Amino acid sequence: MKKVFILCNIFCFFYFCSLSLASQEPIDYYKDAKQTVLNAEKDFNQGNQDKAEKQYQEALNLLLDLQRMFPNWSSMILVEIQKDKCKDKLKEIQALKETNNLKQNNVVQEQKQEIIPEVVVKKIEKPKLVVQPREEKVQSLQQERRRDIVKDPNYEKFLDISRKADGFLATENYDAAINGYNQALTIYPKDKFILVNKAVALYKKGNLKDALEIFNKLIKEDIGFAPAYYNLADIYYSVEEYSKAADFYSKAIEFDPGDIRSKTNLGVVYVKTGSYNKAIDLFKEVLEINPDSPESHFNLGVIYSDYFFDKEKALFHYSKYLEINPYGSDAETVKQWIEMLKKETGKNSQKV
Repeated sequence: MKKVFILCNIFCFFYFCSLSLASQEPIDYYKDAKQTVLNAEKDFNQGNQDKAEKQYQEALNLLLDLQRMFPNWSSMILVEIQKDKCKDKLKEIQALKETNNLKQNNVVQEQKQEIIPEVVVKKIEKPKLVVQPREEKVQSLQQERRRDIVKDPNYEKFLDISRKADGFLATENYDAAINGYNQALTIYPKDKFILVNKAVALYKKGNLKDALEIFNKLIKEDIGFAPAYYNLADIYYSVEEYSKAADFYSKAIEFDPGDIRSKTNLGVVYVKTGSYNKAIDLFKEVLEINPDSPESHFNLGVIYSDYFFDKEKALFHYSKYLEINPYGSDAETVKQWIEMLKKETGKNSQKV
């Protein structure tokens, strides 16, 4: 009977804890976790590694609870950023402790140098920022195709088939899209844009090998064909091979300097690989071409807020995003970030 009583008490404890967790808003969880991270950073910078380690672990637990309780929260991107930051710092603190132990044991300098490089900052592993989708690019190829093909008796038939195939691709009916593109290729076998769209459909269906083969063949035949480069970059980005993605986005920009999609996505790759200043330069370059790019303002807001802790610049870019895209999917969340930043800075957004 005593055991039953104890088990009931344990059950009630966890039940009421879960109710307490469920009653909180995700924004409150995030604020608590972020403040704990800031406290940990302060302790770490002051040399109090043990206290910092405990606070980073506490923040990580809060973020994991947030993900468990609110898996569909629209701003989970920021949770992932903070999680990665906590994990990186915990690894760094552990490595520093190991290094200090080696120093205390009078380990020779060569051994110290072998240990220190192991403290590597973990790169972001999942998409965190706003990238431009491939589908927009695919649809934009139709106008270019019309200019590229010489009109002949088969042109209208070709155009009708390719339009239908593009429609199937847009609605994720990949088998029908591939079949349509194959029909179009019987009319114009070397049409580069049809080949690009076929490769995209193959990749979307899961046939990565054939898709890569088509893109690489297109580049071999026309080294300056930008669509092949940016689609290859998109593929490598999706499988988190960021170095290759950066190379192909750079090539796409080289051959099409006005391609703001590739510039935006390359900026995101730079963030994922820790090249924050390069990312800032690219997003600003996009804004010079298109001052109303909501993606660039959003991404700059994230960088300044969560990597540089420049609240005023973050406030400015989040405010611009909201001004340009007041009904976007992240609009409500961005409003919350703006209110939080205004309270923290005691200022309104200003141009930076």
